Order: sequence, then C-alpha cells, then structure tokens
Amino acid sequence: MKSYMKTVSKHPKITHFSPEKKPIRVFGESSKKLRPIGTLAGKMSVPTEEEFSKYDLEIQAIFGGEDK
Repeated sequence: MKSYMKTVSKHPKITHFSPEKKPIRVFGESSKKLRPIGTLAGKMSVPTEEEFSKYDLEIQAIFGGEDK
C-alpha cells in the first residue's frame, strides 16, 4: 500500500487544462458492445409459488410475523 501511495503522490495536481491539450475522455467509445438491461434481467430466475411462500415465511419469522 505504501508503494502505491508513493507513486500517486509523485504526480503533479492538474488544476486547469490548456487548449492544446484536451483532457482524456472518461466515457469514450467502447470496443465492446453492451447488452441491453432487459437481456440481463431475462436471465434472472423467477421464483415459483412454493419458493416464494418459503421465502415469505422466512422473512415473517425474521420480523416477528408482523404484517403492516
């Protein structure tokens, strides 16, 4: 950790940017195409009625069975 802190502290702090030197873009073009969120959500498993009731009973046991 100390070696990391030493290397970071050696860099000068940049307070302004000159017109001829543009700052590096953080959100540049990605070489990898990202998947839409729906594709990832489609891979999630949906609990069956039995699994859901089991989880529901466990949650009620944790909170003392109080239903609001």
